[in-house]
Amino acid sequence: MFEKEWVEEDIIVMEPGDISSIEALETSRIVMMTLPGIKNDKVYVDLQDVTEGGQNLQRIYDAESVRKILNIMGRLLEFSYLGTKDGDGIEKTEQDYIQMQKQAYENPEVSPEDIVGQYEWHEEYPYETFLLYKNGDIRKPIFENTKDKAALDFACGPGRMVKRMMKVFQKVDGCDISSRLIQEAKERVPEADFYVTNGNDLGDVPLNHYDYIYCTISMQHIASYQIRQCILKNMNQALKKGGKIVLQMAYNPAFPYVKEREQYLINDKQVRIYEKDDMADYFGNDFDAKKTNGLHDVGIGENDLPKIKEDFSRNFSNVTVWFSNVRNYYNNLNGRKHSEYWATDWVYIYAEKSESISFN
Repeated sequence: MFEKEWVEEDIIVMEPGDISSIEALETSRIVMMTLPGIKNDKVYVDLQDVTEGGQNLQRIYDAESVRKILNIMGRLLEFSYLGTKDGDGIEKTEQDYIQMQKQAYENPEVSPEDIVGQYEWHEEYPYETFLLYKNGDIRKPIFENTKDKAALDFACGPGRMVKRMMKVFQKVDGCDISSRLIQEAKERVPEADFYVTNGNDLGDVPLNHYDYIYCTISMQHIASYQIRQCILKNMNQALKKGGKIVLQMAYNPAFPYVKEREQYLINDKQVRIYEKDDMADYFGNDFDAKKTNGLHDVGIGENDLPKIKEDFSRNFSNVTVWFSNVRNYYNNLNGRKHSEYWATDWVYIYAEKSESISFN
């Protein structure tokens, strides 16, 4: 390592920015300590044999190939320190994160349509199909009848989905962290009731009142498990007995390695190098995040699904997930186009209130 042979009990110190490969000359045990953690110091490398149609037929681990790959990564990696403190060394809290979100959504220079993002595309997307039918299958409605039901749109923004869902439910209300967007929603849908939240609750919505609570393109913008847990607790309290929730979030089976940096051809091997994008893990709390609304989201990957279902099952019953392959829709919604996004699918998390389960 570092063009030097090291022996038992040697201590190797690597400074930030150092790149090196390790070649073991005999079976060894290496103890590694990292302090502090460094963003993007690990990447996922996918090696594919391109001699037969690019299928993933063989993985190579010979020293020469790995050395080439490490040299490539060394040129690509950009190191930056992660932390939960700002420049003055002050530890960030839940309230700091909520305040950052409020400022982002209250910004008068950003129109409600721009806050929603891809507004016309989302207006064409068939949310009702995936919010109201299991697996998006119209043979499997989650309610036999909705005309006598009350619904709540969490993070309703300017009321776009409130207006659409009023065609389905007897009554639809909305809540949002932004008083500016709530005022916009009141003007667009005056027949609905709207509530301003504190960023970690549902505001002053009535308790034990709603048959259904849903959210679209919003929950993935909350990069804190702790805050989302508070919101879920409030949803549980706002639901009637037997009430149901469907929460839409963003999904990519490979998360967190969703951003392809480079492709190379090494001999007959195609090398794709992926880095972790600037997103939060589902169970993380990124209180130090400086941006929101698509600029620092929470992601869900294939390995997260069992843990998420187990987590929801502690507080709800009949937890189910289903998917919509959103990439099939990016350029195919009545001529509307969506810019490229890291998610391959929307994942819809369905659960029911259970009186026998107390929220932890």
